[in-house]
Amino acid sequence: MGEMEIFSIRLKQLREELKMSQRDFAKLVNITQQTLSGYERCVIKPPLDIAKHIADKCNVSLDWLTGLSNDKDREREIRNYKDVALMIIKLLHLEDYTESGLLLSFQLICNEITGEANHTIAPGYTPLSDALASQIDCKLAPPQRSEFINFLDTFKKLSVLLDKKQITQEVIDTWLKGALSNLETIPISESDNLPFQDESDLFFC
Repeated sequence: MGEMEIFSIRLKQLREELKMSQRDFAKLVNITQQTLSGYERCVIKPPLDIAKHIADKCNVSLDWLTGLSNDKDREREIRNYKDVALMIIKLLHLEDYTESGLLLSFQLICNEITGEANHTIAPGYTPLSDALASQIDCKLAPPQRSEFINFLDTFKKLSVLLDKKQITQEVIDTWLKGALSNLETIPISESDNLPFQDESDLFFC
């Protein structure tokens, strides 16, 4: 199934979930009913700005709507280092890794985050660190770097203890709440350089 077909199916699914007629939905997203019908029947290819507008209006992920992801939820707006931390945890699923996986890859993950990686294959190099390199290459300046690395370091240590059943998930959750609140006070500035996937790569171009 092609991306246009997926878009057509998910667009109709979205409209039906909202219990809206084609006429009402077209009015909501500021297009004609004829155009909406063409999208749903997969005979008209929507431009990127229209697809993005529909996703924004319906509060869903553009990647989901266009078939590039199965995650329907919108990506968080990156405003501070709490948002960055949550994105990294989500992207890398660190909580799902065993003790050995965390220990082998953690230093390389830190290197990727701080921009210090030499990108050579080394003992312990894993798809985990490679995933971070492809998604986030933020070069943090003090004190942001120190705060952020401390967060990841503590997260790693607590994850190892949880893996060994020496602490409970409740302990991690309690720490995480406070740590994320602290990171929330550190805003993202233009100099932090957080490049993400370029939406212009979508098939709607």
